[in-house]
Amino acid sequence: MKKICFLFLSALFLVGNNAFARTEVSVEVTQSAIPLMEGHLKMGNPGPEGKEIIVNNKYLTIGGEPVIPVMGELHFSRVAKEEWRDRLLKMKANGINIVATYIFWIHHEEAEGIFEWEDNKDFRAFAKLCEELDFMLYPRVGPWCHGEVRNGATPDWILKKDLLVNRTNDPVYQAYVVRYFKEIIRQMDGLLYKDGGPVIGVQLENEYWRGQGGEAHILWLKQTVRELGLDVPMYTVTGWGNVSVPEDEVVPLFGDYPEEPWKDNVTQPSNNKPFFFDTNRDSEAIGNEQLKKDGKYAVDLTRYPYLTCELGVGNQLSYHRRPILDKLDGLAIATVKVGSGSNLPGYYVFTGGTNPQSKFTPMQEDQHETGMYNEYPKMSYDFQAAITETGELAQSYYEVKKLHYFLSEFGNILAPYSPSFPESGDRSKNLEFSVRSNGKNGFLFVSNYVRGEQRPLFRDITFNVKLEDGSSLKFPSSGINIPDSAVFIFPFNFDLNGVNLKYATAQPLANPLENVWVFFSSGNINPEFTFDDPAIESVVFESVVLPQKNGIWRVSDIPGGIGQLITVKLKDGSSRKLYVLSEKEALQSWIFYENGKKYFYLSNADLTLDNGNLNITYRDDFYLASLDQLPEITAKNLRKNDSAESNGWNLAAYEGTDKFEDKLTLKEKSLFADAESLVVNVDNITLKQQLWHRFFFKEFGLYNSAEIRSASLYIYADIAPEVRINNKYINPPTESKKLNVIDITGYVSKGENLLQIGFPFVTEKAAVTAVMEIIFHNNQRVLLNSGSDWLFLYQYVAPAPWTSVKGKAKPSIIADVKELPDADFKSYGFHIPYDSFGNTENLYLHVDYSGDEGEAYLGQKLVWDNMNNGTSWKMNLTTYRSLLEANSIDIVIKPLSPDARIRLDKEIGREPTITGYEIIPEYRTTVSVK
Repeated sequence: MKKICFLFLSALFLVGNNAFARTEVSVEVTQSAIPLMEGHLKMGNPGPEGKEIIVNNKYLTIGGEPVIPVMGELHFSRVAKEEWRDRLLKMKANGINIVATYIFWIHHEEAEGIFEWEDNKDFRAFAKLCEELDFMLYPRVGPWCHGEVRNGATPDWILKKDLLVNRTNDPVYQAYVVRYFKEIIRQMDGLLYKDGGPVIGVQLENEYWRGQGGEAHILWLKQTVRELGLDVPMYTVTGWGNVSVPEDEVVPLFGDYPEEPWKDNVTQPSNNKPFFFDTNRDSEAIGNEQLKKDGKYAVDLTRYPYLTCELGVGNQLSYHRRPILDKLDGLAIATVKVGSGSNLPGYYVFTGGTNPQSKFTPMQEDQHETGMYNEYPKMSYDFQAAITETGELAQSYYEVKKLHYFLSEFGNILAPYSPSFPESGDRSKNLEFSVRSNGKNGFLFVSNYVRGEQRPLFRDITFNVKLEDGSSLKFPSSGINIPDSAVFIFPFNFDLNGVNLKYATAQPLANPLENVWVFFSSGNINPEFTFDDPAIESVVFESVVLPQKNGIWRVSDIPGGIGQLITVKLKDGSSRKLYVLSEKEALQSWIFYENGKKYFYLSNADLTLDNGNLNITYRDDFYLASLDQLPEITAKNLRKNDSAESNGWNLAAYEGTDKFEDKLTLKEKSLFADAESLVVNVDNITLKQQLWHRFFFKEFGLYNSAEIRSASLYIYADIAPEVRINNKYINPPTESKKLNVIDITGYVSKGENLLQIGFPFVTEKAAVTAVMEIIFHNNQRVLLNSGSDWLFLYQYVAPAPWTSVKGKAKPSIIADVKELPDADFKSYGFHIPYDSFGNTENLYLHVDYSGDEGEAYLGQKLVWDNMNNGTSWKMNLTTYRSLLEANSIDIVIKPLSPDARIRLDKEIGREPTITGYEIIPEYRTTVSVK
């Protein structure tokens, strides 16, 4: 593709154990040999005049302007409707401008012919909210989606039809798909881009690995949605694997993940290719482990732009693989992809969620029930995403924000630039970098991060970029040290509104005001700025006029931070201002675009902007800074401690006056905590009663819409009883003075049930305590505890199935039993007294525990669950604020089996115990910035 060289002007040698020394690395840049192609892709209506979205073979344009949008996935049906706005505003604050979302068929037509589009499943309301918040919306309609959903989102009732062939052009399957697509497209009426709405495209199917043999089905899906009215600027499919792409009809999109939770082993991943610059779009580290690739990629990718839809800033935990992702995983992968020529970073998923409550079945991908590839949590779809399941912001959120702001501000410049690469060589030793350029201007991309590896410290590095005119640009003036985990982008021949910045060893972040640019230092690398424009009169730094040498002005030794200002004064009397932030301040930067205006702030609080209202979310004291006028915050729960002005920055510091009182109580609950012990013995035994028994009876109805997944009887008795359920005796027999755990799944059924327990007469003191636990396939749970509503009867023989004890049985007598055994799992009760939430916006519970898995129940409903990977299990108590003031959360911790085969990054312990917990209050204040 390009003539490339990698020069070593000094020998490569080992310094210490992991440091390499090298003087100069070189790359020759030219324009791509692949010509720009337009008009060949058969897309739909590009949209209103002046806002047309056009796809060529290299990038997107909006209104004729090249763009590099950022797409983030949020599954609306996995997030509570009342939380949509919060999550979307957080995505917008991160620089996301396209929201992708799966429409899961099984979420909307769980029962054949009964469609559900209300509450959290209200796609139309979600789409209209995206429109209100000025997002572009990209639905992924399937009908097969995957998304770690049961059957890949295909409803059970489809798969149960013997005469239907799934995911093909079978006419019966097509008929059901057409009916479903009609329902989806009805939800989008008036919301397509051509109508001024947010819907700019659609993904068809997912991971359809059938090569050319599957192209007819993909083409049928596209033609069908178009005929039904879904006329949009883009039609796409996932592009990895043995992909089916009817030429020019759909655009293949790509992806990569930091981990591989789908692998069918528990060994450490050895594939680190997602972290290396590469022209190959078809990743080997994504998708189904069973996929067999047969050599050459069959699609001519020169006809399509390099766009992604599944970059992993996180990964979902599977039962057998539970990695802990690093804050830099997503940033490194996205930076490498953009540096390799990608013009759309698309994240899956950017915002975590929770599987919805279902009627009949669990909604997660499940090996045991459906034969799909993995076993995932029943409820949690946190995905270790940038915005977590609870709505908290992970550290990865702040890291990728720096890249997204760069693309929002300078993507129009970068999009047409072609990538160039050094020779790869030994990638464990060589510095990973690329250049994107038009032959003269460009950006240097460097990533010295690989997940799970210690990368070398590269010492005294200078770059030699050989430009198209034959000249070489060498920078910086003295070598820089590039440490492990450094990820950055440096500009060269960068246009400052008509003034040339020859190069900078700092990353551009924003252009917040006319003739004002903000950069930041990265990876402890000394920022250096060099100017060579003849229009410059002088360059001033820290009030010192810098000397010009050979037509060059150079600013070095910039510590980075608010107040670090370079002023470039021109001969025409105008000036250019360049601020250099520290990397920490870059993480605390916030850029908003609303109603044609740009807002730029620095704050260690989390900010969102909503229709001219700045939401400030904080947990502790915070500051706010801006190059523009600061809003006046007069909230009664905030105290302004300080304000200042420094080199154009306005700063103010605030102290929160709300003091949260932690009233939450955590108590361990025994298995029989809510059960009463029942008297078994009798006072006197007559000669006639020597072989008599005391029989206990419990009638219970199970009328859940779902089938029973499991049922257990926990029983402890001083005398071994006989147990009969629905007139069938349980075998093997129980034991006395021992906790008996009896699987009664095959004995109970939906509808009315009868439990009968019989004890032979004894006069010595004896009691029985029991709990029945019934769990349904929709993750609801019923607990039936022994108590006075369990009736008893004296009798010589057990009642026959056709006899009745109605009117003869009496309420049981409660026994005084002080000590009872516990199960191998542990239960805890969390109680939140009335008014504990105070003035908090959110109240988070972080639980640390040892053991395998955790489940949290609110009444009969499973509301949260967790597969332990050694990090805190996070819950947002505000989700159930009113319910929690009247009820407790019951948390069940399960032990880790000695035989469990799980890949872990951190030891988790086997015994089920909560080892610690933290209550974290979060506050919010809102101020107008209109």
